[in-house]
Amino acid sequence: MHVRAIDPTLLDADPAGVREDPGDVSGLAATIADYGLLQPIGVVAGTAGRYTVVYGNRRRVAALELGLSSVPCIVLEAGEPQTLVQQLAENLQRRPLNDLEQARAFA
Repeated sequence: MHVRAIDPTLLDADPAGVREDPGDVSGLAATIADYGLLQPIGVVAGTAGRYTVVYGNRRRVAALELGLSSVPCIVLEAGEPQTLVQQLAENLQRRPLNDLEQARAFA
């Protein structure tokens, strides 16, 4: 695991992620614009120089909205068993998951 600055246009939402809709990120984008991205986005390396977001997708969407050229990311090892746990913990601390998202996460 290491921290790296990555262009947010190279970050893809996890299609198997627990949260389907990032919701309104305008408040988050305003905070990032004022103070910077305070917590790195967790990613795993994908193909063709792209990365998949494990946690922090709302930060990714806000960074794209702001047109940032790079964001701090923690590059995790793909396939680590704790990846889903990290994703769930991150999401449960934020905007609540809806019922369908919760069911899929615990399935």
